Amino acid sequence: MVNWCPTCRKSASAVTSETVRSSAFYLKFDFSREALKIFPEVAAIMKTEGAYKVSAVVWMTPLDTLVQVTGLAFHPSAMYVAVKAPTLEGTEIWIGALKLQENFERAGGSEKISRPLLTFSSGKLEGLQLKNPLTSELVTLVKSDQVPLEQGSGFVSFAGDATGSWMQLGPSTTESAEVLEELRDSGKLVQQTPLEQKVFRCGTCQNQTVLRFT
Repeated sequence: MVNWCPTCRKSASAVTSETVRSSAFYLKFDFSREALKIFPEVAAIMKTEGAYKVSAVVWMTPLDTLVQVTGLAFHPSAMYVAVKAPTLEGTEIWIGALKLQENFERAGGSEKISRPLLTFSSGKLEGLQLKNPLTSELVTLVKSDQVPLEQGSGFVSFAGDATGSWMQLGPSTTESAEVLEELRDSGKLVQQTPLEQKVFRCGTCQNQTVLRFT
């Protein structure tokens, strides 16, 4: 894992940091039809509960880079849960890490943490394809022990490249009002929350770096 400078297109040997205030976002990445076929237990719950869709609740900080997302990562040693989520649009099934269930349920407005409809090992998620909430393009779930289990939902987004490496997107100091409005109008935004975090900058060009995993 290295600090990668997208501007210089190389690892940043000298990195400076600063603490900034920005926002974190809980977003819904909907399961594709193929994903529901591969994970029949979730599809069965969807039918039993009368839900109209299943979504992974993904915790993101760089909303302005959502269009660049090519995949999602989950933690290989964590247990995950499926919970019932009543929304204005209808009943939904949300997926997230068991350890962080309170986080994503409260983000959705729940005052009481629900009993999981299904608890399962993370291996069930590997290779499933979900829909990017902004572009509807399919993104693939992969495992990574770099996914935080101290905050968020148990899922993070990333952007891949031709070498097979991938970069965790964020944090970011900018937000797109148009993207935020579109996500809110489409029902894909669970919640926006304030966040204080460190931003790392390249010592050469002073632009923001990203974490690159090889």
